[in-house]
Amino acid sequence: MALDSSTLGRLKTASDAGDRTKYYEILTAVRDPYGPLALGVVKQSTMSGRVARCYALAVSARCQRPIDRATWLNISDGLMRADLAARQRTENYEADTPSLR
Repeated sequence: MALDSSTLGRLKTASDAGDRTKYYEILTAVRDPYGPLALGVVKQSTMSGRVARCYALAVSARCQRPIDRATWLNISDGLMRADLAARQRTENYEADTPSLR
């Protein structure tokens, strides 16, 4: 989903601050379908969020690489930053691509 530059700026501010909750609240507010899913994982406030976290923990335990709190936070932060980078690339691509209309 392409976002306007104002929304991308707000996402960048939240990402730079490491505020995952705010980042995904912004996405939720602009009706991006990834926002509620990711927010549920971060806040553990939805069934899908709890299932996603339990699945990650189960896989890591099966691989004998348990995830502690610091690792979980690093993974979560990395996913947020990767999401922002992908959205910024999409914005740049769309801005540099001539319209076919």
